Amino acid sequence: MPEAFQQALSRPVTLRVLVALIDQERFVERTSERSSSALFTELNAFYGRIETAVEGAGGMVVKFMGDAALVVFPEELAEDAIMALLQMKRDLDVWLAGQHVDSPAHVAVHFGEVTMGKMGAIDGLDVIGEPVNTCALLPHLGFSLTRRAFRCLSPASRRLFPTAEPPTTYHPTE
Repeated sequence: MPEAFQQALSRPVTLRVLVALIDQERFVERTSERSSSALFTELNAFYGRIETAVEGAGGMVVKFMGDAALVVFPEELAEDAIMALLQMKRDLDVWLAGQHVDSPAHVAVHFGEVTMGKMGAIDGLDVIGEPVNTCALLPHLGFSLTRRAFRCLSPASRRLFPTAEPPTTYHPTE
C-alpha cells in the first residue's frame, strides 16, 4: 500500500489523489447468457491485470464492483499514474481481444480531494468524494481524462491528449 495511504488504516484522512474507474464497455449485454462461474473466471483474470498495473505504478486498488475497479494514486504520482493507466488500457484491450471478448476497457480519470478510511465492518479502505462521482459519470469513450487530471500532466505529456469535448474529456492520440 502506498505510504500516502497508510494513515487511513487507523483513521479517516483527507487527501488529494488521482482517481480512476476501470470497466469493460458493453459488459452487461455481452454477459447476459454466460454462467456466473465463467464470468467469475474472466473477471478474476481481468482484475489481476488491473492490480498488477496499478500497484506497479504506485497506486492502490480500492475495490472491485461487478466489472469495474476503483483505483487511487498519491498526488505526487499523478502524471506517471495517468501514463500507466493509458498503457494498462492498451494492454487490457489486447488481452480482451485475445480472449475473444468484444468489450474493450474503459478508463475514467479525475483528480481531487477525497476522504479515505475504513467504512463499515469490512476491514478495507474506501474513498468518498467528488472525484469518485465524476469518474462514474464520465462518458465511456475508451480513455476519459478530466481537465483537472489533464492539468497533472507535463506539457510534453499533454500533447498526447488533444481536446475532444471541452471541458470534460481528453482522449489520447494513437
